[in-house]
Amino acid sequence: MRVAFLILACSCLGWIACKPPLKLGNVAESNARAALGNNCKLFPNTDSTLLLAIEVSDRSRLRALVLIVADGVILFDREFTPGYVQWHTPYEIALLDLPEAMPAHKTMDDFVRIITIQNPKP
Repeated sequence: MRVAFLILACSCLGWIACKPPLKLGNVAESNARAALGNNCKLFPNTDSTLLLAIEVSDRSRLRALVLIVADGVILFDREFTPGYVQWHTPYEIALLDLPEAMPAHKTMDDFVRIITIQNPKP
């Protein structure tokens, strides 16, 4: 009995270890690349339900999108002056949108905005 349990446990571990990595939704990735170009950077949130896509370009303003992984619907679309945009929480992004000239009384932290992404689907 103990041997049978050990064999079953090893089989389950082997199945889990060989499980392919979670893939992004093809529609979301395709929509992001269609909007931002094939070189865009893609970052899923921690539960892989949303996809942050960032344009890669030499332009002075870049574009960022957040899409629903399951169906590719765009929930957020914004241009920003290259600073950064990244996941802050699974449903919030931190966006640093710097002005062309930094006011004397401001710091970079004054231009970071936390944006909540509202997912219309439960």
